[in-house]
Amino acid sequence: MIRPTFIQLITMYLGLVLLLFVFFPTGKTGADESKPQIDLSLSPVQQLFNIHNMKPGDWMTRTLTIQNKGNQDFMYQSGAYFISGSKMLYNQLVMTVSAGDEILYEGKLSGFNGFEKRPLAHLEEEELTYTVEFPYESGNEFQGLTTKVAFHFAAGMLPEKVTESVGAVPVNGDPSSFGSALPKTGEINPIIFYLIGLALIAAGIVLYRKKRNPFIWMTGKGRSQ
Repeated sequence: MIRPTFIQLITMYLGLVLLLFVFFPTGKTGADESKPQIDLSLSPVQQLFNIHNMKPGDWMTRTLTIQNKGNQDFMYQSGAYFISGSKMLYNQLVMTVSAGDEILYEGKLSGFNGFEKRPLAHLEEEELTYTVEFPYESGNEFQGLTTKVAFHFAAGMLPEKVTESVGAVPVNGDPSSFGSALPKTGEINPIIFYLIGLALIAAGIVLYRKKRNPFIWMTGKGRSQ
């Protein structure tokens, strides 16, 4: 009978380790999370105000819905800029922007450079109210004038360690806490490695005893020779 050599023992050990990694792969094998996507939508989209025959003292209110249709919470802000028409009228109009009972901006339309960035959780929305007023003290010099203004919006990822709230919707700046995380699969419980290690030690002891006393392991076939 050929006794197991040191090389044979090492080969058997490596074979067991190879099986360990084949049948019990380490690390994560679950699906990767989807790519972060920022998607800010507005309603109405085309036109917020279309005012005709506005007289001094008149005002008009419109509601704009901000929607987060992406898969990430974001911060957004808004601004306005003059496009065409009368700059005198543009500089005369007064505007108020609010979200619920919170006033985001109040002053000249021409001075609106945006409000403080606001957080909005993914798949959530909030309404902003815009009120444009033609001041009562405006004179006849504004008669027949028109002006065209564009409102622009921008959104970006939430900064880390920022906690804000929008209405009753809590928003945490830690990206790992947004939404529901995908389940992680394929992770190994450490107890498996301990059990396999004990099994390898036991196998080593058995092989060592077999090497020291080879005739103990011979069956009845050996006795008949």
